[in-house]
Amino acid sequence: MDPFYVAAATAYDNLREAKEAGFEFLQKELSHHLVVEARNTIAYAYNKLNLGACLSFCQIFTAMHLDEINKVSTTLRGRCNTGTATSDEKSMYLSLFEIWLIHNGIANLLSVAQLELDGFRLMYAVCTTWYIYCPDGTVLKLKRNKGLCECSPYLDIQEHKAIVAMVQTVRQTLRGVHKASSARGYPGV
Repeated sequence: MDPFYVAAATAYDNLREAKEAGFEFLQKELSHHLVVEARNTIAYAYNKLNLGACLSFCQIFTAMHLDEINKVSTTLRGRCNTGTATSDEKSMYLSLFEIWLIHNGIANLLSVAQLELDGFRLMYAVCTTWYIYCPDGTVLKLKRNKGLCECSPYLDIQEHKAIVAMVQTVRQTLRGVHKASSARGYPGV
């Protein structure tokens, strides 16, 4: 058996045992060995934004992927199989998804339910690619995990950020061309 999968399974077992022993993850306890071990071994990597059907909110633990983090007056308290997470920090991920920053999280997660409430549409068929249709017309193509989380869909954060930056640059350029054409009396371009 592949050593990576053994390590991932061991990390998950350690998290479950800690929960059963009454351990609760405390916000900003980033250096706890269980959090570090889980982040380093579980298939949910730093640059993946995984799609989850059993979540009630979107969350991210990698602040480096967020542009502007805001303190909010409502505090989130979420419970899952790894413990309780709390946060009073929210951000927009590339002006698309409202997302909670969970400093002690072990996975970056998009909630199917929250996406649908926010006007996104998800399209997929068994054994095919997942797509997220955004309210602004953007279409995101998700990838599929391999290994321990075989086939579960995720958004590659680094690849997505580069694509969105390129699209935004093209849109701004086209707006400039349209304004210049209109100023010269040409009909809309």
